[in-house]
Amino acid sequence: MVKFKLVGQTMYGEVLYFTRLAVPNNNGGLRFANVGLIRSFSPPDNNILWASQMTVPLCWNTEAILVVHVEDILSVVAVIPYVGRLENNPNEDAGEGAFFVVEQPGLSRHTGQVDEQAEEDDDVEDE
Repeated sequence: MVKFKLVGQTMYGEVLYFTRLAVPNNNGGLRFANVGLIRSFSPPDNNILWASQMTVPLCWNTEAILVVHVEDILSVVAVIPYVGRLENNPNEDAGEGAFFVVEQPGLSRHTGQVDEQAEEDDDVEDE
C-alpha cells in the first residue's frame, strides 16, 4: 500500500502493478512515462480524523483504479482492516471496506538528493 499525491490531495491505495506508457512529448514525438496502476481508497474521514486528534486516518475502499506517475508516490504505508465502531456514532460499525492507515516512518521515497551539509558533518566526526 502506498501514500500518493493526486491533484494536490494526499491519497492512499494499493499498487496493482507498475508499467511504462508511451505519451506524447512537446516535440510531437513520444516519450515513456513510468506509472503505477493503483486501486484507491477514499480520502481519510475528516470527522474521525479531527475527533481522534489527527491519529486515526480511516478510509474506505473505493475500487477506483487510477494511473499515477511514480514520482507522485510518497511512501509505503500499512493499511489495516478496521473493525471498530465509529466515534461519531458508537452504535454503528465502520462497515465493510473500512481501513486504518498506519504511516511507516523511514520508508519514504528517496528523491536521490543528498544533504551536503550532513555529509560534511559526518566527515568531521570521522576524523
